[in-house]
Amino acid sequence: MIKKILFTSCFCWLLFLGAQGQTYNMANGTVNTCAGNFYDAGGVGGNYANNSNLTQTFCSGVVGSCVRLTFTAFNTQAGNDVVTFYDGPNNTFPIIGVFSGNITPPIVTASSGCITVNFVSNNTTVRAGWAATITCVPCATNFNLNNNTPVTACATMNFYDSGGPSANYSGNENFTKTFCSGVAGQCLQVEFNTFATQAGNDQLSVYDGNSVAAPLFGTWSGGTVPPVLLSSTGCLTFRWVSNNSNHQAGWNATITCVACPPTPAPVATYTSPTSGLQNTYVGANMVNTCGPATFTDDGGTAANYSNNLNDYYRTFCPNQAGRCMRAIFQSFSMEPAGVFIYDYLTILNGPTQTSPEFGVSSTWYGTANTYQACQAAGLGPYVSTDQSGCLTFRAGSDGSVNLPGWVATLDCVPCSYGPNGTDNNDCQRSSAVCNDIGFSDASTGPGIISEGGSGCVVAENYTNWYNIIIQSSGNLGLIIRPTNVLDDYDFALYGPNTSCGGLGTPLRCSFAADTNWTGLNDALNLSFNSAICGPANNGADVNEDVCGNGYTNTVNVLAGERYRLMVNKWTAGGSGFTLDWVLTGGASLNCIVLPITLIHFDAKNLTDKVELNWATASEFENDFFTIERSSDGLNFNPIEFIEGAGTTHTTHHYHTFDQQPLAGQSYYRLKQTDINGMYTYSETVSINRHQKMDELVVYPNPATEDLNLHFNVAYPQQVRCNITSTDGKQIQLLTTALEEGNQQLRLPLQFLESGLYFLTLELNNQTIIKRFVKQ
Repeated sequence: MIKKILFTSCFCWLLFLGAQGQTYNMANGTVNTCAGNFYDAGGVGGNYANNSNLTQTFCSGVVGSCVRLTFTAFNTQAGNDVVTFYDGPNNTFPIIGVFSGNITPPIVTASSGCITVNFVSNNTTVRAGWAATITCVPCATNFNLNNNTPVTACATMNFYDSGGPSANYSGNENFTKTFCSGVAGQCLQVEFNTFATQAGNDQLSVYDGNSVAAPLFGTWSGGTVPPVLLSSTGCLTFRWVSNNSNHQAGWNATITCVACPPTPAPVATYTSPTSGLQNTYVGANMVNTCGPATFTDDGGTAANYSNNLNDYYRTFCPNQAGRCMRAIFQSFSMEPAGVFIYDYLTILNGPTQTSPEFGVSSTWYGTANTYQACQAAGLGPYVSTDQSGCLTFRAGSDGSVNLPGWVATLDCVPCSYGPNGTDNNDCQRSSAVCNDIGFSDASTGPGIISEGGSGCVVAENYTNWYNIIIQSSGNLGLIIRPTNVLDDYDFALYGPNTSCGGLGTPLRCSFAADTNWTGLNDALNLSFNSAICGPANNGADVNEDVCGNGYTNTVNVLAGERYRLMVNKWTAGGSGFTLDWVLTGGASLNCIVLPITLIHFDAKNLTDKVELNWATASEFENDFFTIERSSDGLNFNPIEFIEGAGTTHTTHHYHTFDQQPLAGQSYYRLKQTDINGMYTYSETVSINRHQKMDELVVYPNPATEDLNLHFNVAYPQQVRCNITSTDGKQIQLLTTALEEGNQQLRLPLQFLESGLYFLTLELNNQTIIKRFVKQ
């Protein structure tokens, strides 16, 4: 009866809170609530303030109930104004997530009843902030290691010793418990928050699979917290043994469901560099990829790494918004340390050689020959938490011993703090410069497209791109002034009249290692000498590497020409820069606002129709789109009209279908029409809807156990495979769905007697008959 009364009173209290939900603007302190609206300090209609550092905690106040924040809007200065959520009543508890930019965070849920929110802003741009609703939900499921019952769940779970979150474990325990995700492509990962057992006597072993026969990650005892362990099979098995004395607090761990690690390829996709470009340690411009890819030392997957590597590095960044790079090591072997560290690999959290390491240190040497050994040693998995979403790998070796090096896989995982795909970090999202007035900006990363890596620019780090149109002829110059004089900025000017897809070599660029000012300025180029690489470098030049003085000559420009400017910052965060124009000889700037900035336009064959997709980065007074189709690529006819978004500076995605596509080759293009009636066309894309199936190959013939079919189809469709004997008796019938492209089907023949048979393939109203012999 007491339990029932207590439950009823709690339920009524929750209903009361729901009915009386309040508004909470970000402030220091703790609030007990299960309902309300949560805003930045600017409230519903205002922006947050500069130089903020606020910490607020929301607790449910009800046992078994956890606070949840559901965001309906989010907009902060990406990379600089940052919200951090902690899973507990203060900021010493585990971090749930770190958020900035304008990608709305996923639902944030506490596992312990309380969420602590910390917001820090810098001293420049302020934005609209956020809006979220506060609710309460049952807390994450707790599992104690006090039985052998397996668990199948692809969810977040709290995992404790037999004593649970507050009591010690018991003596003479011997339990084995397996957790499996139960979802293809999803694997379980365990992260220990605390660990305390009787050293040497009470031991926890973790296996990479669904039993203790699976490969062993390792065995832990004492007070050393195990590293993050990611299953490669979908399952984790825990075996716990304790003796009859000195029972301690045990452990507190979190099990989550994440994408399984990719399988390494037999040949490396990318290798570590053996030299630097243009007097730098950069081995190559960054690579944008979400893989899966295989990254190794310079020896590849089969040979040893080289001697005398001198800290040369390579950077990988995501090619999708809202994603961050993940590196998982499959094997590792570099010369172990003696008195000194001779050979090593350092993993950095960001896109430059000065990006921070993970935790205390992520510099590795020695040997971990298997995936499980790498995990047990704490060698990953590494997931970027930098605003760029990038990872950087820096290798060094001496002149003697060299070993097999490393094999790692690269892919991307969802994240809230990586690139948002809307800032001007990429050329195709260049900000238009519309007048001769200086401006300020700050960069969040190198973007999701690898570009600009030519001329003196050997790497992108934290970039801003600008689109410049010359209104009247003269001389174009500029000065970039960092807000923090210790920041190192570089630049590259492309043009005239180059496109983002064909930038070519910069017309002017400086990759100088100098801090403070940089730019295009004849007078400063002649007078300023940094002597950073020894000899004097003042004079007249148009591009310079790290030894430069930070300045190049101005550019003579003509009315109507278009230029692209990349401003490249060496380090993350900071307070940005101010750019001032230095225009002489009558030069002036203006902008022509494009009706749309088209990101892509493509067509895809489906079973009975063609799917058309396109996306815009921005639109200006865009009235509507017309889908036009042609059979010859010359004469187009409209087939559908799609309403435009008017004027917008955010990404818009569109799609429609051609429900009655043409047979054979056909062509599509977009016609975009402004509100004033002006129009422009996109590039043309083509689709081929074959009426006939490509050549069918049947092998081996004669066959023994299996018959392989190889052919190609132009779009998804059904196929019927029928085997009949010489007397017309049907032996086997198979119907299956095919995707577009090359097909490889295998028909089992073990049940057939030796003899002659006929294979009939029916596809898209076409029938092909082949004879084969079963031996």
